[in-house]
Amino acid sequence: MRILTKDVTIGGQRYQLNLMTPADASWIKNLLVSVVIKQMNGANQTQSPEQDAKQQAELAKLSREERAEGAVAIQWMMCASALSEDVYKRVQRCALLSCRVYDQNGAPSLVMFPDGRWATKGLTVDLAQDGPAVDELIGEALKFSIAPFFIAAESRAEAGS
Repeated sequence: MRILTKDVTIGGQRYQLNLMTPADASWIKNLLVSVVIKQMNGANQTQSPEQDAKQQAELAKLSREERAEGAVAIQWMMCASALSEDVYKRVQRCALLSCRVYDQNGAPSLVMFPDGRWATKGLTVDLAQDGPAVDELIGEALKFSIAPFFIAAESRAEAGS
């Protein structure tokens, strides 16, 4: 059964992550993968078989979920310099629209309105003024919605081998 929401705490504030729409999540996954593939093809990477084996051994110690979330986080960081500002902001908006912040009564409220305005004014948190919290929240939202694609791909690959 798929988990549809997840609670996270950032800077002492509790947030609810909701899955992005499947279309948005799929687009973002494909965007991240394509940018990383382009960057890797353009890079002159030489890693010895010993280094590769050591890296694979370290990855094997992690759970499937941890590997998938790590892949999303790394890909998002790698995309920062490769995406246009408009595309980068569109991804950020998709992520933030999937988030809620818990108010003083414990009810989840929007973080951002669909038109891009912040919805946290008047709450105990003002995300419009907290760049590090926004960055972390975007990262958590991306991992929550995009990591399942990598988990499913790994499961299919294991089933096929």
